[in-house]
Amino acid sequence: MGAAQILESLKTESRFCAVVAESPFASFREASYDRIGQWFGTGPHVGPLLGRTFFHPVVDFGFLYARLRYGIDLEQDDPAFAVAASQVPVLLIHGLRDTNLPPHHSEMILARSSGRRDSRNIALWEPADAGHTGASTAEPEEYERMVIGWLQSHQTTAAALTFN
Repeated sequence: MGAAQILESLKTESRFCAVVAESPFASFREASYDRIGQWFGTGPHVGPLLGRTFFHPVVDFGFLYARLRYGIDLEQDDPAFAVAASQVPVLLIHGLRDTNLPPHHSEMILARSSGRRDSRNIALWEPADAGHTGASTAEPEEYERMVIGWLQSHQTTAAALTFN
């Protein structure tokens, strides 16, 4: 949830010099499709397909209920859109063994961002043996190299990074 939240914040916060997000979801709708598939013990490709087809009305009802009952429009919280609209450099990390939020979420964020003014400022690293938020454990040296290297290559002056 935290990775998606930091990406979502890019809609209103432009003072980040760079962001690293591990295992984010692309949108609440996509995450819902995956969750419904997980209830039935289906594989990583069948779950989202079940959500988009057979269980699509259930997801729609959940979104409608949240809007009517709580005044929350879950369609407005879309990390993939926020990244695409931002110019903040983003490093996405998503383990290929992530069954909680499959890697296609980060792949969708990357694909949607291909139209950014500087699409070189978005990258995706998919460690083969990492599960959900497990890249630092699966490949600790590469994780450190990737994250520190990304942040160092996009650093700005400290004065520009003060938050109130």
